[in-house]
Amino acid sequence: MSGSTVALQWLYSGSTVDLQWLYSGSTVALQRTKDEGMMNKRRTYDKGKANLR
Repeated sequence: MSGSTVALQWLYSGSTVDLQWLYSGSTVALQRTKDEGMMNKRRTYDKGKANLR
């Protein structure tokens, strides 16, 4: 009985760690794409200002 509960507990904690890792990884990726989008927008804006001069 105790052996199976330990296995279940190990499976459960392992999966939550995987989920947490997946979650944090995806949020970091989302943040990075958002930052890149802002940088590209700023870059094109600066390029437009340079062309106006």
